Formats: sequence, structure tokens, C-alpha cells
Amino acid sequence: MRESRRRTRPSRGSALVTVILVVLILTVIGIGIAYFTQMEDRLSGNSRVMRAAFYAADAGIRKGETVISGVNSAGLPLDSVLQYLGATPDLSPPGGGWQAVILNA
Repeated sequence: MRESRRRTRPSRGSALVTVILVVLILTVIGIGIAYFTQMEDRLSGNSRVMRAAFYAADAGIRKGETVISGVNSAGLPLDSVLQYLGATPDLSPPGGGWQAVILNA
């Protein structure tokens, strides 16, 4: 009977190189995801600030409309608008949210 001998190839370390390449690729993907997540967070923060500025401007316009209508109904000249300190209605932003705060200077 013949003895069967297995031919073994010498190890070349290809598994180690493959694992290192896979880890490198996954690291690059992870860094990319972290970067894009950070950018999305900044963009959403900018959108939040822009929306708050829009609502503040809208509240100012509504305050101005109320002041002008109050001055006109009282029969006062329009140059007295700057001295108007009358009551204004609550100003709620469209779509819900916190009520606008009127800052009197």
C-alpha cells in the first residue's frame, strides 16, 4: 500500500494581510460616517437658528402691524409710532412652538 502524502504549501501570511486591509477599509468607512454625521448635525443646527430668526422677524412684523393699526385707529400721526407702548396680542409662530417674546428697547 502506498502511503498518501499531503503536499503542504508553505504559509505566506496572506490571511494577516487580508485582515489588515479589511480593518483599514472599515476604519476609513467609520471615519467617513463620523464626518458626515458631524456635518449633518451642524446643518441641522444652522436650520434651527435660521428658523428661530425667521420667527423672530415674523414676530417683529406682527408687532409693527399691531402698532401701526393702533396708531391709525387712534388718529395719531405716524411719526408717533416710535413712542407707542400699547399692549400687543400674544404672538405665536405659525405651525406651533413657543410664543414670541417682544423686546421693548
